[in-house]
Amino acid sequence: APGAGTTTSVLTIANDANSLQQIGFSFPFQGSAFTAMYVTDDGYVSFVNEKAQFPGPGGWNVYQAPRIAALWSDYDLADGGTITLDKYVDKVVVTWDGVLVWAAGVTPNQFQLVLWANGDISMSWLQIDTLNHLPTTVSGFVTMVGALVGQPPAQTDFIP
Repeated sequence: APGAGTTTSVLTIANDANSLQQIGFSFPFQGSAFTAMYVTDDGYVSFVNEKAQFPGPGGWNVYQAPRIAALWSDYDLADGGTITLDKYVDKVVVTWDGVLVWAAGVTPNQFQLVLWANGDISMSWLQIDTLNHLPTTVSGFVTMVGALVGQPPAQTDFIP
């Protein structure tokens, strides 16, 4: 659950911005090892300092930087919700809790990304706004998840 880490931070992130956070261990990803990450308000973490943006027309910004997307869309914390960072010895957990899609959100989104010290990645989705309110239905814009195709296991709570 958010707030259960050895250390916990509620992140303040402006719209389309990021927050540099130390991971607490060396995280192996795409042939490199990272000790810090940029947490964005738009549902992903990046390993380079870039302006947070939602995926747009023609897929721009999609392949420009190493990133992991839990539910990459266009959120705005000014509309509600929080982003929590929980650090443990063997993992770091980012939770987007109650975030709304910018200018269209109806149901708050609740999802989580876990980076494990061994390089594993876990994602959980407790509540996602209907597809009618995610930008998949807005011409030229998409919502992206960095996960394999398939049916995820049912989740009843966030990963501790």
